[in-house]
Amino acid sequence: MACFQRFNSAKGFSIIEVLVVLGILGLLAASALVALGTLRGGSDLQAEARGLQRVLEFAKSKTIASQGDTRYGVYATSTSPHQYVLFQTNTDYASRVVGKDEVYELRGTIEFASISFSGLSGQEVVFDRIQGSTSNTGNVVLRTKADPNDTTTVYMEE
Repeated sequence: MACFQRFNSAKGFSIIEVLVVLGILGLLAASALVALGTLRGGSDLQAEARGLQRVLEFAKSKTIASQGDTRYGVYATSTSPHQYVLFQTNTDYASRVVGKDEVYELRGTIEFASISFSGLSGQEVVFDRIQGSTSNTGNVVLRTKADPNDTTTVYMEE
């Protein structure tokens, strides 16, 4: 008569165990997203700094190669949208040939922390004919919006 024994050992996981595992996976996923966002912000920052440096070098090259009194420069603005403009001029940004402007907007994760060039506006660099030098020395500081302490500086020297 004792041939039927009842075992109460159900196989599987309880709902609490499943919820604990899902909670741990959720925390891991959240921390991975934060880490990826930080890495992306840093790579965006470096890419924007390289892009600005290339446009400055391009303006210098175009000035050296241009004919007549044509000069080129770069104007940066820290008002929304944060952007910089490659422009053609004879003197400065205010007297540029507007139709020749090439506008470069910063990525949504990056902004100008400061723009400090010598000269009238403090926001532009204009290159001189023949030698490609400039009297508008200074620097631009870029930063990530997510972490304002994460910055990089682009320098403009003579």
